[in-house]
Amino acid sequence: MDEEYELLTEKEKIWAEMYIQILEQNQIRYMVIPVNGIGLSMKTGSQDFLRIYVASSEKKKAENLIKETFKKNNWSHMAIYFKKTKATT
Repeated sequence: MDEEYELLTEKEKIWAEMYIQILEQNQIRYMVIPVNGIGLSMKTGSQDFLRIYVASSEKKKAENLIKETFKKNNWSHMAIYFKKTKATT
């Protein structure tokens, strides 16, 4: 049976890695897809971005954990923008 994943967020790599750490600490299943290829980043000098998908059954938990973490640290400007995008594996 295939697990459905939904897009949690798309962030610059440095921020995405923070999100991933939170997900791992809370044992939330996720997958990451790079947005910019390495060649494009080298040519344009742009930052690498990552899309983070979480298991559909755990999306609400992931959203709440991320919101609470950034709220606690007074980083509300880094709040996630949630989208209704699905991926299957």
